[in-house]
Amino acid sequence: MYSKPSDFPTKECFCDGVACVLAQHRRFVFIVMAKTNSSGLAQRMLEPLKQGVEFIQQVRSEVSKVTWPTRNETLVTTVMVFIMAILASIFFFAADQIIAFLIGQLLGR
Repeated sequence: MYSKPSDFPTKECFCDGVACVLAQHRRFVFIVMAKTNSSGLAQRMLEPLKQGVEFIQQVRSEVSKVTWPTRNETLVTTVMVFIMAILASIFFFAADQIIAFLIGQLLGR
């Protein structure tokens, strides 16, 4: 619809010293009101909102570029992690038992 937030259609109105800026992005309508005699303040108040929308658009664009792992790759990686955890626990258990035996022999227990 609009390539960047600065392309949003905006409408400005003034009533009794209150500036009102309406901006539309897709199905959302944003209203910013500021007590002023010019629309400059209202436009400046709308700028962070435009930047936020632009940020979300950039995030969605970057996420679409990510190569996500397949279900099979995820399953294989998970199984490998469990296997390595079991092997590490066996190794450290054996190392602990050997060290305990050696210290027991040194101390004469």
